[in-house]
Amino acid sequence: MNAAIDVTAAPGTETYSPPSWVADYAPVVQFHPDEVYLPCSIEYLLEGATLVTPSGPVSNPTAADLYANRALATDQAHVEISASQFSGQPINSAPCYVCVETPPGNLGTTVDLNFFFLFAYNGPQGAVVQPGGFPCLLPTFGEHQGDIEGVTVRLDAPQGNIVWVRYEAHGDSTFVTPANGLSLVPGTSRPMVWCGLGSHATYSTPEAFETSEDYAVVAFGDFVRNDLPEWVWSPRAGDLVAVGLDGSTPAEPLDGTAPWAAFQGRLGLINQQNRCTAGVSLGNQPLPSLEDGYVRTMLALVNGHLGPDQTLGDGPTGLGARLAARAAPAESPWPGVPAAGNPLALRGSFGAVAVDDSLLPRPYAFVKADDGHLWVDCWDPQLIWMWADLGTPRDVALEQAMGAVVVDGDRPYTFVSGSDGNLWLNFWDGSQWNWANQGAPPNVALTAAMGA
Repeated sequence: MNAAIDVTAAPGTETYSPPSWVADYAPVVQFHPDEVYLPCSIEYLLEGATLVTPSGPVSNPTAADLYANRALATDQAHVEISASQFSGQPINSAPCYVCVETPPGNLGTTVDLNFFFLFAYNGPQGAVVQPGGFPCLLPTFGEHQGDIEGVTVRLDAPQGNIVWVRYEAHGDSTFVTPANGLSLVPGTSRPMVWCGLGSHATYSTPEAFETSEDYAVVAFGDFVRNDLPEWVWSPRAGDLVAVGLDGSTPAEPLDGTAPWAAFQGRLGLINQQNRCTAGVSLGNQPLPSLEDGYVRTMLALVNGHLGPDQTLGDGPTGLGARLAARAAPAESPWPGVPAAGNPLALRGSFGAVAVDDSLLPRPYAFVKADDGHLWVDCWDPQLIWMWADLGTPRDVALEQAMGAVVVDGDRPYTFVSGSDGNLWLNFWDGSQWNWANQGAPPNVALTAAMGA
């Protein structure tokens, strides 16, 4: 355990590589023995790939090419990954990316270590079919090129004690404290992480099956295992690569950090078709004929309830579009948030909602500030308020609030009218905030909000 963690030195003023003590908290990751898509480096992922941009494709792109296209929005650029790279690198040979970040409102008192796991492919959805409860994988369903998963370790400073570890599975976060069952490697401060088969979702316990969606006859979820040391990934100091970004738009990498991290586009194909029609064993072998017929029948019943978000797969957004990759400088407690001596003025209310996550209901308040941006102030599970700059749609100014709602209990949606006359939506997709243009009725101007 580190006894003197300095979280006040401003990154960017010197080489910002992970301090040596960061390795003391690096996660130890248990993969399922049937996992075929292992972690990799960005260089490995890009071998044989094609970077697709509005100005044309780039064959065999480099990390420098990603940096050169960092200003392109998420929907403007993506990387088509070569199938030869899907399997990833041999276990314990891939890097683990990390951003050392000062949490909002806690300058000098806490520090977040955001560890990112990069994969070239996300495998098929796991399922348990009822009655009988037999496990299987659903080829192509849930699959997509590219995957970024990980955990966050929050420490107090300067003592270096773990406050909590945040695990993330399919957009839902779970915060585990030392007092409520956090698993550490014995004799260390390194948290244990169990990765779901194929999805790489991170879990705090080695339950055999973690259910994400239950349709009665078929439950979707992740298979995890805890008993095979040869399938353990244990990144150490030499395996950690810094990816800290500043608060500018587009983000710039801090001195000494990986420049590719500024890329906001998708690391993978867009709109990959996903079918949910048949199953295979966890080892990707054909099911016995009786089970195969039963699985096909049950999946046919479920298919009518699946939406486009489940039948189309997109690669993950680049780190440049993720707040967790922003390392806040000392004069500001959060990327984009002004220093205490130069606060922004609030110019209007854009709605408030209550989000019900895994711990407790949390209020989210949306406002417009005098920088013209949409901001959100939300309540953190560790009992602090957090500001986050949601910006504006590209080349569009915010005009007026049109309403705010919560979808599925934990996805805030805020509607605003833009200077282009269109209705715009800012929403949380489980890992980041996004802007989406909703257009306007034909030959009709938007004049007032009528509710959401």
